[in-house]
Amino acid sequence: MSTSIDRDICRPMPDDLIRSVNLRDLGGYRTADGATVRHGLVFRSAALSALEGEALAAVRALGIRMIIDLRHNAERAAYPTPWEAMGCADYWCRDHSDSGADLAPLLRDPAMTADDCRGLMTGLYRTLPYALSEAYRRLFRGLVEGGTPLLFHCAAGKDRTGVAAALILGALGVPRDVITEEYGLTAAYDLFASPSIRDRPPLSPARLATVTPLLMAETGYLDAMFETLIERDGSVRGYLLNTLGLAPDDITTLRDNLLHTPG
Repeated sequence: MSTSIDRDICRPMPDDLIRSVNLRDLGGYRTADGATVRHGLVFRSAALSALEGEALAAVRALGIRMIIDLRHNAERAAYPTPWEAMGCADYWCRDHSDSGADLAPLLRDPAMTADDCRGLMTGLYRTLPYALSEAYRRLFRGLVEGGTPLLFHCAAGKDRTGVAAALILGALGVPRDVITEEYGLTAAYDLFASPSIRDRPPLSPARLATVTPLLMAETGYLDAMFETLIERDGSVRGYLLNTLGLAPDDITTLRDNLLHTPG
């Protein structure tokens, strides 16, 4: 895994895990004040239900202690996370029926145009920090309370997971352009490896072209999320304090837990 931005490189993630489950470490990114996100503590991914053999062993070797599953009930029931086989002791999920981010059914909705798809995605990103506030609160509490190594995921590891990663990096002081580039690394993932999409009939080329905005990690989506966050809470810090209910000391602890400061 590589990026053009200045980043400390850790042990590379196997390419097959990047392509098949969108797995990556949030470590190595530098903050605006010169600290670096520690490696091996926070991971993001797509659904992990298909892990087996060497892939499962590779993920198990990460030593994940806590998993935050951002999917709704039907998604989890259809494609369970093998958290015990991963050696994980703490698995958290929320009892809810929908977050608006299960896009698989929309791929075959004949009424959806490309403009509709892009508009839907932009609107979705504006709502995700608030629709998923309970899950994001639990995610941040896990990080504050030292429940690392921690992995969070949804179905494709793109939208719900992408917003969560952006919030974490933003809370740590990583610059917006760096956060956007990290978000774009999902382009290396084979989205059709996601079980919820893979197990459905293939799309025609024409239909695929129409729904491409649903499948992309477009910069504008993340921009819309941050714009709404700033409008409602003033900043990522304001979101953590006002919407998630963290205390100022929690944010200090978060940074102490996840950042390496030179010297």
